[in-house]
Amino acid sequence: MQLKEWWEQELRRYEEKEVRHGTLQKKFKSCQRFLKWIYGLNGNQKLDLMAFLEMPKEPRPELCSRMPTEEEVKELISAYTSDKFSIRNQAIMALANDTGA
Repeated sequence: MQLKEWWEQELRRYEEKEVRHGTLQKKFKSCQRFLKWIYGLNGNQKLDLMAFLEMPKEPRPELCSRMPTEEEVKELISAYTSDKFSIRNQAIMALANDTGA
């Protein structure tokens, strides 16, 4: 099996969710290091053979589709009243809500 065929197979496995992004990244780095070792390359030197080896971008995690209502946020903020850190916790919750975190 040729290197290009192997990498395309690994990309297909990633797209079909058989392997995770981290696993693909480890294989990518291992392949790069092996080729550099075999051909005696140092640092940022690259072979033409490695030109097609590109990592896909890691997908961003999906955000929650439903945002809490203002009433739900107020209930959550007011729930922190029982301990000595209640004012701090309320401020953190309010700040998180105001900044969209």
